[in-house]
Amino acid sequence: AFLQLCPRQKSRPYTIASSSREDKTKIGVCVSVVVETFAPLSQVVTELAGKGYRPVAAEACLQRLGEAASAPRSFRGVCSSMLCCDVAVGDRLWVVSRPSTFRLPRRTTIPIVMVGAGTGVAPFRAFAREFRAEQGIRKKTTLFFGCTKSDQDFLYKDEFQEALDSEPKALGELVTAFSREQAEKVYVQHRLRERAADVAALVKEGGYVYVCGALAMGAAIREELASALGSADHVTRLVTEGRFVEELW
Repeated sequence: AFLQLCPRQKSRPYTIASSSREDKTKIGVCVSVVVETFAPLSQVVTELAGKGYRPVAAEACLQRLGEAASAPRSFRGVCSSMLCCDVAVGDRLWVVSRPSTFRLPRRTTIPIVMVGAGTGVAPFRAFAREFRAEQGIRKKTTLFFGCTKSDQDFLYKDEFQEALDSEPKALGELVTAFSREQAEKVYVQHRLRERAADVAALVKEGGYVYVCGALAMGAAIREELASALGSADHVTRLVTEGRFVEELW
């Protein structure tokens, strides 16, 4: 009965974080290990009993578990734990490739604006590697990246700094938002608001805008972009033209 209630495992899509132009034999992904801690089972049983719900054979189950019933329970993500903890060199995995919506324009003079938070930076790490493989020919590339703290979860920090310092530059500009490094939380949408005029100018030059991350972040970026461009209709037009692309979850 328990197995019948369990939903079927879903596939885990990951955006590729590497450049085929740089290396056609390797694929990189950015994976955040899912680890959560839950209350001890004994506490859950007690709370349910207090609400009038007494699980059948709860006492017998707790006695069988012994001290483990009073210990905090941990949950580890199935796919993220496998990729980060259980895979060794030489292992074979079942992988399905899907076409990406993130494609760079062929004209290298077109400005590129990228917005990513957390592991949403994955495709832009791929873009940065692509820019490097192109010998820095794209001169107007701006990345807005957000995380909690610069010394904790600034993904690909060294690589992005290297792209900024290379000659010619592989990445034109990096704008960061560290949400927990000041009294008030600062997110990528706030940085976009601060640079609204610059972003609007790049879009008017024919620029492309790419956004990757959580749904809430994506909605906030849309609002800020609409404000920067003057109306939501401008954003809708960009979507129609294929110049505003999102990958959100």
